[in-house]
Amino acid sequence: MFKIDLFLTVNLRGILFIILFIFFSYSNCFSQEVFHKTIGSSQNDFGSLFKVKHGYYLVGYSTANGSEDMYIVHLDKNLKVLWSKLYGTNAGDRAMEIIQKSDGNLLISGWGNSASSTALLEIDSTGNIISTTGFGILHDRLHKIIKTIDGGYLNYGELEGLVPGHNKVAMIKYDAVMNIKWKKYYDNTTSSDNNSSFEVYGRRAVQLEDNGFAILGSYTELYAPFDIRKIRVIRVDNNGNEIWTRGFHGGRMDDAQHMILCNDGGFLISATSNSYSNDTEILLIKTDKDGALEWTKTYGGSEDESAGQLLQLDNGNYMISGTTASFGAKGKDFLLFEVNDKGTLLKAHIYGGEKDDILLKIEKESDFFLLSGSTNSFEQPDNNIYIVKTEFKESTTDCSKDVSSSVNVKEVNSSFFNEHYAPGDFISPTALYLNTSTIQSHEIEPCSDCPAGKNESYLLCPNESRLIDYSSVTKNAVKWEDGSVEMAREIYNEGVYWVEYQIGLCVIRDSLIFSKESDIDLGQNKIICPDEQILLDASIPKGLSYLWQDNSTNASHSVTKAGVYNVKILTDNCVLQDTIEFKEYVNYKLDLGEDKIICYDETVVFDASLQGAITYKWLDGNTNSIYETSEPGWYKVVVSTACEVISDSVEIKYPMKKDFFIPNVITPNGDKFNDKFEISATDLQVHLTILNRWGKEVFMDDSYANDWNGGNLPSGIYFYLVEIGCTNQEYKGWVQILRD
Repeated sequence: MFKIDLFLTVNLRGILFIILFIFFSYSNCFSQEVFHKTIGSSQNDFGSLFKVKHGYYLVGYSTANGSEDMYIVHLDKNLKVLWSKLYGTNAGDRAMEIIQKSDGNLLISGWGNSASSTALLEIDSTGNIISTTGFGILHDRLHKIIKTIDGGYLNYGELEGLVPGHNKVAMIKYDAVMNIKWKKYYDNTTSSDNNSSFEVYGRRAVQLEDNGFAILGSYTELYAPFDIRKIRVIRVDNNGNEIWTRGFHGGRMDDAQHMILCNDGGFLISATSNSYSNDTEILLIKTDKDGALEWTKTYGGSEDESAGQLLQLDNGNYMISGTTASFGAKGKDFLLFEVNDKGTLLKAHIYGGEKDDILLKIEKESDFFLLSGSTNSFEQPDNNIYIVKTEFKESTTDCSKDVSSSVNVKEVNSSFFNEHYAPGDFISPTALYLNTSTIQSHEIEPCSDCPAGKNESYLLCPNESRLIDYSSVTKNAVKWEDGSVEMAREIYNEGVYWVEYQIGLCVIRDSLIFSKESDIDLGQNKIICPDEQILLDASIPKGLSYLWQDNSTNASHSVTKAGVYNVKILTDNCVLQDTIEFKEYVNYKLDLGEDKIICYDETVVFDASLQGAITYKWLDGNTNSIYETSEPGWYKVVVSTACEVISDSVEIKYPMKKDFFIPNVITPNGDKFNDKFEISATDLQVHLTILNRWGKEVFMDDSYANDWNGGNLPSGIYFYLVEIGCTNQEYKGWVQILRD
């Protein structure tokens, strides 16, 4: 879907311009998680997206007025244009980065004129200029800026005209009211380098916990036989004095692009490299907090890749942005991929059209990413600014593609070395005059004549589904309310479903309302009792005719015997049917067993389980079929079945305790009179222990059968312990053995 907007632009240099702005929300890129949009004029426009408190700003440059001017577009949270302006000197100006001050104003860093000097522009939230600062004579580009912990700002990049030799990394530290605290450039004093043969570009600065800074540099040897670039990281204290400098190199071109401070205090660096392949690849270098190497990997395909920005996610993984020529159908595409803390590739996607789409910047929102850069893919002969909003989990569409399995990952070796960069001072910035061109936007809705969705209703019969197929309606992506993207979907359940699809440049939404005919329910299978009559009522308001298994056609059916009964009901749209089975009742017998005597602490288990039982109830209110007890008494259970109530009972008793005769003299002489130690409790289990006068056990039997005659023991006095089973009675005493 695209939007064509006309803007009347008044150039403050006295020239009137009409600029044609084209806004695309390009529908060929439609999917459930991707939003694509291009913004620009009828000329060349470049820029990237920055998030601030009250929305977003596109920051870049445009040739709409003939020469390059700073191009600033203010967008709301929905990426709708609020205003757009050009700022310039009529000699070539570019805005590079933007940050918001604590007072709400905006600081824009960039190039000030065709000599590529430095410009620092402060505007209010409506685009009015508050102040301008600029300095430099040739390739003096402090075109990047960050907000610092103390409320001030760090403006950084590289200088050439204001320093000896070629380009050198440089920084200006401002306080909160834009007073300069210090300004320094950094000159390589390593003996192997010569000031006339190298230059270093300042790519990215981060502030550290000690309030110092680390700045990433791209080091170039000007007179090497082929393009030699090396990576530098310079760490300085909060006054700009060097603490250490680390160097990294793979052998050929390692062009540093971006650096972030990681959660562990170390650094992740991205670079565009051809040190490990004939084509350029994305090189990632992970270091510890002191700049020592931890791992180095490259990511690429069959063509060229170039590195972009980095960010770390809350889960510790890293998002890597870049540009690829390897994985799209034609031209270059945005490349976004995720790696873990060891650099292992997790997934990768590309975004773009058929021509060149160059990714410059990545922003993270709560649940999505915003990618921005330039494009000439979408109906414009010149470049426009291209924005992609993605959750990074979409399926492949015309303008996005999962390339996780195509990216080649290699673990490589990078040389590591220490260097020293001495700081130097340079002249202070002066005022810079910039003109302003205001652009008023007029948005046009391009799809006001798009057809409306059909919003159809459907009725499903029980156990029926319906296939909804959009393959004959659209050839583009389809999005359903559950996130699925299939052209055809089988609907089984009632409810409201919606689907979005594209016809031409129109995105159409259909609401599909599914209701379901209620099925007839004769109930659960059951038992029919003797002489019982049951009426099955199948009548429903929508019933046109009824047919039972015996060919009767009434709405109800009388059941008097066991069997299977089914009915079919014809309605306006459906045939409803159900089946129920009646089983014949079986007379059950309940038997808890005979009354019984149990020993003390003995447990008895009663099982009253019956196959046709519905409920159980014991005298104490217990409702289980299994009952367990160790107490004497009456036990009764009442069991309810489908057709009758039956019961049974049983009595449990303890054995009676009584006195037992235990002799105190035995005469084992073989005359069969008083030969054995006989206890009268012969019907109960007896445990007998005999001890001599010294307490030593001389006889023991757990189940004594009145058969001990003293054995070989001599005559004398002995002691006994008698334990009577079940009753837990215990007797102690003495017995004398008398022998002739």
